Amino acid sequence: MTTKLLVLFYAPAIAMAMAVAIAGEAPSVSGSVKDPQGRPVISAAVSLFSRSSTTAAATTSSSQGVYRFEAVAPGDYILRADAPGFAVFLEERLHVDAPLTRDISFALAGVREQVVVTASGTSQSPDEVSKSVTVIDRSEIEQRDVFPLANAVDLAPGVRVQTLGGPGRAVRVLLDADRMTLDLCVRTWRPGDRFHPFGFGGHQKKLQDLFADLKVPRPVRARIPLVVAPEGIVWVAGYRTDHRFRVTASTRHLLRLALMDRERKEFV
Repeated sequence: MTTKLLVLFYAPAIAMAMAVAIAGEAPSVSGSVKDPQGRPVISAAVSLFSRSSTTAAATTSSSQGVYRFEAVAPGDYILRADAPGFAVFLEERLHVDAPLTRDISFALAGVREQVVVTASGTSQSPDEVSKSVTVIDRSEIEQRDVFPLANAVDLAPGVRVQTLGGPGRAVRVLLDADRMTLDLCVRTWRPGDRFHPFGFGGHQKKLQDLFADLKVPRPVRARIPLVVAPEGIVWVAGYRTDHRFRVTASTRHLLRLALMDRERKEFV
């Protein structure tokens, strides 16, 4: 087999690095996805995040409630799964050195816990927070005109921003290279743009509606890079991939996309 290399730069501050990699012989991770009654959950979004790098893979459970990741490099991973109506499943340390079966059992979604981040070394509940609290709301984020969100809070008194591995650093994605024409370009959002966001069961959605759902400030929307193939939008960089190009058990060639800050020479 051959390996294709594709590099795209998005000026002035953001570069998109893309490479097509062919999965070699490596362990697999698979299992079933079930609800609290033991019934299969269909189209659950399942992701696998490497703890030693920012590599991430994603798939959805089949009509039998089964998921599978092929050609997984040996190492430690975070396994995450979510589906509407259920609490997020998260296994923070999954060691892979041979073919592994890990079943996912969802719990019903409960009341969302509220956590306030302060200068304390540990998390605090609202009742334990000191009297001085800095609130950065949507209007202030728009005034600061910064991207990503971490840059909006790093000037708040007593706040130290630290970027860790796992889901919070999902700035690299893997897609099925054979599902698209590799004549890619990078552009920004245009009125009327539509795509099929991953995790929505393949349903089409207006990009402006997705931004509204995610509460992305309007000034930021115009600066978010979009990776586009002749078939449509492939990746809303830093936010969501298109369901049509997801990695499945039958994927043979992988397209790897990465979001990079050229000035800082690091991944954002």
